[in-house]
Amino acid sequence: MRDPKVLVGILLSVLFGYFAVRGVDWAATLIVLERTSVLALMVPTAWFSLFFILRAYRWQRFVQPLEILPIRPFFSATMIGFMANDVLPLRAGELVRAYALSHYDFRPLNDCLSHNRLRAGMGRYYYRAAVSIGAPGF
Repeated sequence: MRDPKVLVGILLSVLFGYFAVRGVDWAATLIVLERTSVLALMVPTAWFSLFFILRAYRWQRFVQPLEILPIRPFFSATMIGFMANDVLPLRAGELVRAYALSHYDFRPLNDCLSHNRLRAGMGRYYYRAAVSIGAPGF
């Protein structure tokens, strides 16, 4: 390990992992896991996977009029952005997603940010349109 950042990252992961599980009753956890249906876990996992793929595809379609790009960088950036939303406040994962795409695709960050904002704005527009059809006066 030549890079000290890797060692610091591993040490922090172990430390916070310990804090996360220090009061867990492992016998009760094992009993619950034994009663858990694998099918009950596979179905939501499949739905979430489809959700992430569709979000990446939608983002790719917004960029497609400007340049045709593969879906892989969009999917990777989407997953990184959602992970960042889990650990960072104020939906900072949106910025992380654009930053990740700029590194995967080697595009300027401002291009990725503008596409990210366009995607978010269109999502709100579609949501309001869908809700207003079902609830006039919204």
